[in-house]
Amino acid sequence: MIVNDIDMGSSIDELDKKILRELTKDSTLSTRALGGILGESSSTLYNRIRRLIDRGVIQSFTVLVNHELVGMEVSAYCMVSAQESEENSLKQIAGNISKINGVKNVTIVLGSDYEIIVLIRGESVKTVGSTIMDNIRLVKGVVNTKVSIVKEEILREVEKSEEFLSEELIGE
Repeated sequence: MIVNDIDMGSSIDELDKKILRELTKDSTLSTRALGGILGESSSTLYNRIRRLIDRGVIQSFTVLVNHELVGMEVSAYCMVSAQESEENSLKQIAGNISKINGVKNVTIVLGSDYEIIVLIRGESVKTVGSTIMDNIRLVKGVVNTKVSIVKEEILREVEKSEEFLSEELIGE
């Protein structure tokens, strides 16, 4: 589940936070199962979840995939140095990179020799390398790239997203 934290401050109450915390742990929970955990009726929870979706707090429900088990055994971070122009902004360059097959995340960063960081997943080092050499490096505005192959993933953001909904913050 992807949660939009822009509106979090005043837009949600304690029950909303509890709902988000539980759905972040397991987004497949039915409203009935969620009601058993939170002590609320299914209809109340359905309406609350619908409201969170309509307001953009919940952006989507998703599946966390074990990439190795589905054949995407290699991950790499590609740092991209880019040159903006009047007709090609940094955001446009990053947007063009985001359309490339195998690219899973594109982030514009500050305070680095590189302006864009790209997460790439592929079946092999060769396919990840091809994604970079045959696609990313050919995007208009890309000047240079530096690649780091992921040895082991310790923490994924989705797994940590319940942090802002911790019981301490909710007051339990």
